Order: sequence, then structure tokens, then C-alpha cells
Amino acid sequence: WAHSNHEMELPLITTCVLAALLSTTSGAISPILIVPGIEASQLYKKDSPCKNLFAICPWKGAWLGAETCFDISSVLKDLTLVYDSATRSFHNQSGLAIKASGFGDTCKVEYLVANPIETSCPLQLPVGEYFHTFVEHFTALGYKRGKTIRSAPYDWRLSPDLNSS
Repeated sequence: WAHSNHEMELPLITTCVLAALLSTTSGAISPILIVPGIEASQLYKKDSPCKNLFAICPWKGAWLGAETCFDISSVLKDLTLVYDSATRSFHNQSGLAIKASGFGDTCKVEYLVANPIETSCPLQLPVGEYFHTFVEHFTALGYKRGKTIRSAPYDWRLSPDLNSS
């Protein structure tokens, strides 16, 4: 499973490397956009509407987090889309909002293990390193995180037209 996902990302990485090499030899820096696969697009969930008495409902890790590894049945239930035949569309489970996090920043795709509650960056564990070495290489060449090297994580459960909302 992981092997096939990396095969799909290889053309993107190759394109990014070639673009960066061309840009650094000409003196200008062409921006790099990392579009991660299923592994690095971190998904977060929360109750919708919020059921908390104080109306504080933080976004919690729904995919590839330390707390989700041990409750696979709950993860599958939460991430399963529901099809509405009347509107011919998909939506999240009733009472649950799910989103991809980190658009534009690189730290959300540099490591795989998401924090239990959505914060600026995931847990930086060596075993969960994903695009970190890639990003470090290009920052050493003058690229700036969130400026000239960015990421575009997405909700991989949805088709492109549903990801726009």
C-alpha cells in the first residue's frame, strides 16, 4: 500500500527537483508546490454543531495520529462518506466536520504523525519523517517555507470538485 502511494508521488518529486535545479542554475528561485498523497494529507475532525457546553470544539486528529492508531473502527466510521441519492452528492457522517489542514505551509507534510489536537505543526518524530528532508534540502538552497516552497494537503476522500468547498 505505501509502496504504491510513493510510486504515484515520484513524478511530482521528480518534477519539483527538476524545477528547482533549473531555477537554481539560472539564479532565480521558481516556487515548489508539494501535493502530498494520502499519507501526508492530515485530516482533522470535530463535532458539528459543537456539543460542548462552552462551545469550544477543537479540531482533533482523524487520520495518522497517535490516538487514531489504536481505534481503527472509529477512524473508518468517521472517515466514511455518506452518499445522498436525492442530491447525488457525498457528505461527512452526521454531526461530524472533517477538513485537511496546512494548506500553504510545509510543516504539515514534513512529518506523518499528526498532533492529537490541530496545532501549527505535527509531532516531529524521526520515524514519521515524510517530506522533511526534501524541504530541508531546498531551504538550504534559499527556498523559504510557506513562501517559495509550499504544500497543498487535501481531503483525499473527496473528488476534486468537492475539495473546493
